[in-house]
Amino acid sequence: MTLVLAATALLAAEADVDVELLRARLGRDSFGGADSVDTLPAGRMRVLGLAQYEAEPVVYYFEHAYAGAAVGERVQGSVGLGVGATRWLDFGVVMPGSFSYGSDALAYTADGAAVGDLSTTARAGLWRGPRGGLLLRADIYWPTGNRDAWVSEAYVRPALAAVGTWRTGRIASTADIGLLARPAETTDLHYTPSTELTSALHLGLDIVPGRLVLDYGLLGRLALASPGDLSSRPSEMLLGLSGHPGRGFDLVVGGGLGLSGGVGAATYRGFTELRWLVGEAKRPVEAVIDPGPGLVDVEEIPPPPPREVAVEPVKTWEEGQLARVDDEEIAIRDPIQFEFAKDVILPESRPTLSAVAHLLRTDGRILHVVIAGHASEEGSFIYNYDLSARRARAVWEALVASGVHPDRISYTGMGEVEPTRKGAAEGDLAANRRVVFRIVRLLAPGEGAPTLPGSIVIPWSGEPGTAVTPAPPPPPAPPPSEEEDL
Repeated sequence: MTLVLAATALLAAEADVDVELLRARLGRDSFGGADSVDTLPAGRMRVLGLAQYEAEPVVYYFEHAYAGAAVGERVQGSVGLGVGATRWLDFGVVMPGSFSYGSDALAYTADGAAVGDLSTTARAGLWRGPRGGLLLRADIYWPTGNRDAWVSEAYVRPALAAVGTWRTGRIASTADIGLLARPAETTDLHYTPSTELTSALHLGLDIVPGRLVLDYGLLGRLALASPGDLSSRPSEMLLGLSGHPGRGFDLVVGGGLGLSGGVGAATYRGFTELRWLVGEAKRPVEAVIDPGPGLVDVEEIPPPPPREVAVEPVKTWEEGQLARVDDEEIAIRDPIQFEFAKDVILPESRPTLSAVAHLLRTDGRILHVVIAGHASEEGSFIYNYDLSARRARAVWEALVASGVHPDRISYTGMGEVEPTRKGAAEGDLAANRRVVFRIVRLLAPGEGAPTLPGSIVIPWSGEPGTAVTPAPPPPPAPPPSEEEDL
């Protein structure tokens, strides 16, 4: 009877509380409730989903001894949508729901399906550079759910958090520190709901750069009204894998163990997250007026005769041709494609790079080529410069690995300073994301060229490699003599 009375008092006072520790975030590289500093591109949308299983996320005590689980097991899911407003600002909304079962005190625990509190989010990027960034996030939780199932509250709760990321080599570390405001409720229990300090730490190791990340995280929360109580300081350790298969998809699979008996910290949990960057702002459609019978015909004025303009013949691509020499450039038929916001070359661009490598290995006129990477205006100047340089380097490495001597090619990043098209539509931005092969030294017939060794050392690994350098073009044939003319 004593345990029943203790459970009754606890649930009556505290079941009207949202205790969820792991929440869905909009950031592409977010893990386990820790956001990331990248904001959505303007006009683009991201759909996200979070599904998780939690064992004993809420337990209660009697005289400082474990007395049972107020929530035995819970399956929780969240769906959300984010939209990029500008290059530095995006907005999102997340709706959670859950199903609880297996609780010890069924008479006093709201087992079954429940709806959580709707949350709205605004994220503003403050700084973004090649090594990291800083983001400010504002959340508002609205009381839309079942307030007797540990998933909802009676008050609107604002939250403010700062997210910072720093990258060193293959390791990226992120801190997501915030404050969740809620009114304090004085009770005689071990847990006093109040304003909380929230923290989510994430450490990511690139196993396959741009493709697969090993994740480690720490989640914690501290109720400021009762920081000394065990139930007021839940914490968990998380471990998982993040995959980036491309085409805007990101998949996270992980699990966690509770480090304390705080309210909201599950004994153990498993979770998966899916994010999908979809669509873009549609281009404006020009209105077309179809004159009907009700329109009055007017006299048509014949246009002036067209002026004769000399038109240079347009070069066409031969069947199967992917690269060719056009004046001072190696032109490519299809642009080099990369994963979104990464320097990972997509498989469909490998044939184009093979064609460029074959041209450099066989055309002796080409002495040196500069690979120039260009970016669109999304993101900061520093970020775009770094991304364009890394993509140009990825192309350079691919050509060296294909047998092109590294002394004949170099790379540089141009960022967003040389756009080919103006405009904020996705088609214009996509045209500015490109790699250009500029020929900076073209040999004349008969001009000598330095001799380059066929055996090289791969610069980024130190392994031995081979390179093929074509012979320079032969000298022009001598003019015929007078005797030959006779």
